[in-house]
Amino acid sequence: MKTFPQRNSQDDAKLFTKFKRMVRGKKKKRAAEEFSRSLDVVDWVLQEAMDLKVEVEVVTFALKMMKEDPTLNISDAIMFAYEDWVK
Repeated sequence: MKTFPQRNSQDDAKLFTKFKRMVRGKKKKRAAEEFSRSLDVVDWVLQEAMDLKVEVEVVTFALKMMKEDPTLNISDAIMFAYEDWVK
């Protein structure tokens, strides 16, 4: 079974800094905070899924849902998929 590489706070900080540079305009702070919350949700859900040994199923189902509904963001898709697999 494939496992996800462990992330550390330096990786998160680099990713967050990169994202902040990409975002321009008045909504910069709000967009950065929303992105950070989204990462936190995805991280938490994937950790829970790993604990239950269903991370592959959750990610696969989330990707399928996102393909069917392109407006669905990653954190919502991961949450819905997790909820579906952990009924």
